[in-house]
Amino acid sequence: ALEIFVRRSYRACGVSGSSHLAVATQGPGIMGARWRFRNPGVAVAGTMSVWQGSAKVLPNSKALEEYLSSPNLSLGFDEKKEAIDDAKTPGRLHIIVLDSVDVDQVHQRLRAMEAKLRNFGAIEVVLVTPGSRAAAEP
Repeated sequence: ALEIFVRRSYRACGVSGSSHLAVATQGPGIMGARWRFRNPGVAVAGTMSVWQGSAKVLPNSKALEEYLSSPNLSLGFDEKKEAIDDAKTPGRLHIIVLDSVDVDQVHQRLRAMEAKLRNFGAIEVVLVTPGSRAAAEP
């Protein structure tokens, strides 16, 4: 399911069926993924930059807090083997929580750990949570 989410979300960004996409399962409801993509139409210094995409799937807010408190924000891979070749490669981290969370509280937590996220390589963080119909209605 995580691979399908990534391939469908990033199909316009060069992630296709033949693209390298690594997925690791660490236990019930806990997965990680890593892939490369390009932002169409976004030029960096005259060329299109290749980005590193990452995702972490967590079952609930307790697991989210444990993950954000971990020293290296591991995705479940041998991080040295799967390391980004170019330290200047920008990255986007998707945090997918399968249960409801306090989005404002998570946003504050992520702001407070901005240096740690940048050290991980994430210059953008996307929080994905289950929505509610009440929240979606005007």
